[in-house]
Amino acid sequence: MWADVKAYRVHKAAAAKAKYAAKKTEGKCPHCGTRDPYPDMVSCLLCRARHRRYARLWRAREREKRKQGLAEVRCSCRKRAVVLCIQCQAPLCDTCYDVGEGCCTACCVSEESQP
Repeated sequence: MWADVKAYRVHKAAAAKAKYAAKKTEGKCPHCGTRDPYPDMVSCLLCRARHRRYARLWRAREREKRKQGLAEVRCSCRKRAVVLCIQCQAPLCDTCYDVGEGCCTACCVSEESQP
């Protein structure tokens, strides 16, 4: 049915987005769709608790990766860093390296402010 994988993924994402919006307009929790959301919040208490547990476990795994030196190094623009800044050794992605001509944004700003 779906010959193109990318088209299928786009279709599934659009369907999920429409489903989320429909549940939200009905006044139900958009995650489970059965309970009313907590006042002044989008989701119900059980969905929030489930997400909190997931987030706590995710943070613990990421912390362990960082301790072992296995975490991906990120640029300030949140892309994966591949090179370092010439002056301060900050991690940079290819795009930021090219834009700053080898320097991070902080070093570029400090160079411009000096006479």
